[in-house]
Parts: sequence; C-alpha cells; structure tokens
Amino acid sequence: MSLDGAPAHAMTTDPLTKSLELRAATSLGQLWKQQGKQEQAHDLLAPIYNGLTEGFDTADLQDAKAFLLQVVRTHRGTAHEW
Repeated sequence: MSLDGAPAHAMTTDPLTKSLELRAATSLGQLWKQQGKQEQAHDLLAPIYNGLTEGFDTADLQDAKAFLLQVVRTHRGTAHEW
C-alpha cells in the first residue's frame, strides 16, 4: 500500500519494477493456491497482469497468464463465486 492507501502496484511505472512485481505476485499466488486460497491468488495477480500493456511474449507474462488460467479452471470446479 502507498501512503495514500492506493495499492502499491498502482504506482509502479518502471518496466523492471513491473516485471519483478509480476514475478513476485505469481510466486505468492502459487503458494496461496497450494494453501487453498485460489481467490486471493487471483485477486492479487489479475490486476497486475491486466494492467500491463507490453511484453506479452516474455516468460514472466506467459507464466502469469498460465497460472491465472489454471486458477480460473480450478475455481470453476468449486461451488464458490467470485
């Protein structure tokens, strides 16, 4: 969180910082998924991934997209609603 209460990722503009943020969110999301926290994993990673406008051919973005798709597929098999 920033000092004004906005999510920290909302302030990030540097491409290297965005890449590191995406990688960290993907890793944390994977941990949360293993702990049964699929919704939290999705809610963490989706806005970061959706906020990107370039670099979709990079391994980090491809990994994040694959993970998000996996979380959505796993979620569809449950009775929970997002």
